[in-house]
Amino acid sequence: MVIIALLGVLFVVAFPLTSTYTPVRLDGAAAKLVSDIRYAQHLAVTEKVNHGVTFSANPTNQYSVYRGTTATLVKDPFRTTNDFVVSLNAGEYAGVLLTAVNIDGGTRVEFDSQGIPYNSASTALIATGTVTLNLQGSTRTVQVAPYSGRVTR
Repeated sequence: MVIIALLGVLFVVAFPLTSTYTPVRLDGAAAKLVSDIRYAQHLAVTEKVNHGVTFSANPTNQYSVYRGTTATLVKDPFRTTNDFVVSLNAGEYAGVLLTAVNIDGGTRVEFDSQGIPYNSASTALIATGTVTLNLQGSTRTVQVAPYSGRVTR
């Protein structure tokens, strides 16, 4: 009887924790996206060569970091033999969808050697660029500010 009571208490305590996993996974994906965009900006400034991030929304749900042109992918800093391509809706980000991208109407953001953000047409951003992630009805929006390139969520 004591074991059944302990299991009941454990269930009452643990069940709310499992329901909070969804926002944590979504927040983790958004934080990684912010970090990866900042990484591209950092590379552009330190290497004095344009770097950027190109996005493929749902159903592809991935983004990649490139150097110079979208055809030249940066190597992943943690898996140096792999290109820097992040696939959402798989692994630790299962269920996370990249639902919308609006970088001045385009799908990529590129930084120059001063960290200034540009759109797909190689024009400096004039409006805040946004990338929206979704998981089971919850959304997180990552923003890239014009002029400064400040990345927030």
